[in-house]
Amino acid sequence: TAEAEKIKSPLTEKKLDYQPKITKTEPMTPMSEKMPVANRIIKRGEVYYTNLDDAQGHEQKNDKDTKRRLVVVVSNNKQNEQNKVVVIIPFSSKVHNIKPTFQVPTYFQGKPGKAKCEQVRAVDVERLLGAKQGNLTEKEMKNIDKKLLIVLDLVKYLGKPGESR
Repeated sequence: TAEAEKIKSPLTEKKLDYQPKITKTEPMTPMSEKMPVANRIIKRGEVYYTNLDDAQGHEQKNDKDTKRRLVVVVSNNKQNEQNKVVVIIPFSSKVHNIKPTFQVPTYFQGKPGKAKCEQVRAVDVERLLGAKQGNLTEKEMKNIDKKLLIVLDLVKYLGKPGESR
């Protein structure tokens, strides 16, 4: 615009007829944490780091040191393909007090932990940070499925063995 401030360019010493755009820079983060997840197919049983910084009260929060939390995706693959929201369960490394009704012991990346099924929640895929970290075992996922039936009070819909549904 005509009212734009005239600025001298240090390279040419000419006056510029525009206002340079000043952008806010963010602190550097490793490339693996900036890798876009939204364009990938996310599958059930995959483990990712995520940002749970909006947690309140007794909700699972980010790790104090790393500012992130490992989670496992539990939503079905069809939903994961069609939506930008996935259902996750956060992990905890505190294994001294596993609640057998709601939590599943895990062994991931060489470390014992637990999947906190009572903390199940939906998150946008943009919260998933970087590359997939791995997968839980089939046995761990079956145990998570059983705990989710209890947490979500769905056991009553299973019926008795031999009963048609």
